[in-house]
Amino acid sequence: MCTKDLIHKYGVYLLIAVFGTILFFVNVKDSHDWGGDFAMYIMQAKNITDGNPQSQTFYYYNSDYPVLGPPAYPIGFPILLSPVYLLFGNSIKAFTLLITLFLFLSGILMVAFFRKYFPDMIAFFLTMLILFNPWTLMFKLEIMSDLPFTFFLLLATYLYLNTRKRNYLFIIALGLLSGYLVSIRSIGVVFPLAVLCHSLVLAHRYYVMQEKSALKRKIMEGLIVVSLAFGVNILLNRLIFQIPVADGMSYMGIFGAEPLWSTFISNLSYYFKVLEYFFTPYTHHWQWATLVMHAIALAFIILGFINHLVRKFNF
Repeated sequence: MCTKDLIHKYGVYLLIAVFGTILFFVNVKDSHDWGGDFAMYIMQAKNITDGNPQSQTFYYYNSDYPVLGPPAYPIGFPILLSPVYLLFGNSIKAFTLLITLFLFLSGILMVAFFRKYFPDMIAFFLTMLILFNPWTLMFKLEIMSDLPFTFFLLLATYLYLNTRKRNYLFIIALGLLSGYLVSIRSIGVVFPLAVLCHSLVLAHRYYVMQEKSALKRKIMEGLIVVSLAFGVNILLNRLIFQIPVADGMSYMGIFGAEPLWSTFISNLSYYFKVLEYFFTPYTHHWQWATLVMHAIALAFIILGFINHLVRKFNF
């Protein structure tokens, strides 16, 4: 492969990697804002390195107010923090650099996603827009599981969509990755369930075409990914680290507090607000632009989704 072909194939990745290194020098501090989530994660990482049980967090769980937080968080993110704690101790700066690393790696995967639909330079600038947005630069100061979860979710999705030779070794690896994804944030369960649904849809197509061997294989793929995802999650959070279980449903309690439709609407409103915050400038003179950019972005998202369905409706 000649130099020109290499640049065409990998140049945009090199470009985002070069500019992405700037992230390691922006908003990297040795202090943290007030809160409790980050302290719980660090305490659980400390318990891993010290060999203490995960129930030893000094957080007094209130079963009458479970939405505040569980007795302990899933073990996936504390596992990522534990090597940093082992090497540098309770160093906020070191933890922040770890979060920055996952944002950097997520940027590489974002380019891979975007260039499937746009030219390389548009993919580059779209990724830069996300990585260097002031909202993102402020958020990476938080020692939270969101950005590591984003990386592993992007990685699992990219591998699933772009790997053509899916032998059983790959399916097993994807199942193990899915299990760790769920162990970082419980909402990660949507990925293995989506893989199962997609496998069943493909299996139905093979059933119509009367290709029995391919039908059985697709069903097996979905079942393997889901089984391993739940198995790894149980292994890590129940058997190895024995994460204390909340009384009741903890965060799921929001679905019992009000009618399901009201919960759906309130969450949808919150997600729209997150989109609005992403375009919120830090200077008061440009606050008016927030509403305009939020409206434009939301309109393009909805119209683009409808346009995609009209052109090619698929699962």
